[in-house]
Amino acid sequence: MDDDITERQPPESGPGSKPPHGLDYEVGHKRPPKRTRWQKGRSGNPSGRPKEEPINLLASFKGMLDEMMTGAADGRVMTKRELMVRALFQQVMKCNQRAFGRFLKLAKQAGC
Repeated sequence: MDDDITERQPPESGPGSKPPHGLDYEVGHKRPPKRTRWQKGRSGNPSGRPKEEPINLLASFKGMLDEMMTGAADGRVMTKRELMVRALFQQVMKCNQRAFGRFLKLAKQAGC
């Protein structure tokens, strides 16, 4: 039996073998080749996360006021802005002092 024992040679590939192409470590799972790794000091996402556009609240508000709606009383189609002014004017006609103050303030801003 002692004659059959020969010296074992490491396999040409596997955990005991030397990596090919002169690499000093084994390439495999979670061990990419050094030439394909990220360069030191360089980000993987150089331009960064895109900035979100700030919401222009004034433009959004104006857009909502300019939407068309049907008036409840007569069924005419008009903007929400006009419906709000008409509702305010109806409150003024009912002698609501607070509504009258708001109406005068709006009239002054409009240049009337």
